Amino acid sequence: FIYKVKGDILSRLPLVLTEVYKQFSVQHGLFILVIAVFIFFQLRISVGVAHNEVQAELERYYNEVRYVENQEEFTEEYLKKIDEWLINADNELLAYQEDNNIYQIQILSEEINIQRHVEDEIVKQRQYRQQLLKNKIVCGVVPQQEFQSVTGERMYSYEEKNALIAVISVIIVTYGIVSYEKKTHMIGLIRSAKIGYRRYLVKKIYSLILITFIFWIIIYGLNFINLLNVYNINIHDLQYPIQSIMTMQSYPLKISIGMFFVIKNLLRFILMLLTALAGFCISVKTSYKNGVFLCSLFFVPYVLDLIGIHIMKYLSVFYWMMIC
Repeated sequence: FIYKVKGDILSRLPLVLTEVYKQFSVQHGLFILVIAVFIFFQLRISVGVAHNEVQAELERYYNEVRYVENQEEFTEEYLKKIDEWLINADNELLAYQEDNNIYQIQILSEEINIQRHVEDEIVKQRQYRQQLLKNKIVCGVVPQQEFQSVTGERMYSYEEKNALIAVISVIIVTYGIVSYEKKTHMIGLIRSAKIGYRRYLVKKIYSLILITFIFWIIIYGLNFINLLNVYNINIHDLQYPIQSIMTMQSYPLKISIGMFFVIKNLLRFILMLLTALAGFCISVKTSYKNGVFLCSLFFVPYVLDLIGIHIMKYLSVFYWMMIC
């Protein structure tokens, strides 16, 4: 009964969805997806920015200024409060020094040092925003250390692992879209089918795009959620211009931080899709065994880069996915 119901459901599905089901069920695509997600969780970033007393105080400032309508006015008042506190603290320190209270001198001196560092950092960020305002770029107040980490070179090795997981998974699954029929000697029957071989290939391409999208949305969707959690990034901050991050001052596009991440990940999807289409073309034009060999050539530039021939990285899909 279960098989009958299953057969009835599959017979009513469009051919594209039937192909997707076949890849994930009959050809173990679902198993590969589960393995890819498992490896992702094993290699994901679990430690964000190290927080000291200065970072803790800055975090308090970021949390207070985040939802304020006029952030610059609030920042000005915030700096005045720090200045007032420092003046009072200096007077207290003089009193402790007169009393020779070494313990209180040490505690208060450390706190004064922390507040001076916080003030310097806030002033530096304010001056940066004022400088960009002259170029008509209205920046928001965002946690600099966290955003500089997720948009900088620190992510490269982590993104390299994600690229390996995504591309290898997609190649394995999408390559079987045509090669499976070749291996099981079904091509002759398909050529004689009513829909025709060309239409059959078009449906295969549609299913390939859908399968690539599923892998992309799961792997890079999990990746983005992981970054938000580990680096404690507030979604509200994603609305500000990308130039709000001080290391991104020279970024050519005037887009939001959120759009920056969207574009990065869309480029990765395009690279995954181009790789999948290349594997698909190989499987259409060659035999099963020859196709496996040719698909393995995707990894040659990456391996050559690893052993020191760095010029080859520019031919590696993993490199471009890493730096996107």
